[in-house]
Amino acid sequence: MPMINRAAQFAPFAALTGYEEALAETRKKNEEDNKEE
Repeated sequence: MPMINRAAQFAPFAALTGYEEALAETRKKNEEDNKEE
């Protein structure tokens, strides 16, 4: 198998689109809530 095909086979991808953004939004909200306490 050529190196370029092998590299593409193991390239990372996000299985859950939008998941990182949702985590960041939740993290930001939780940090703001914790600062108020």
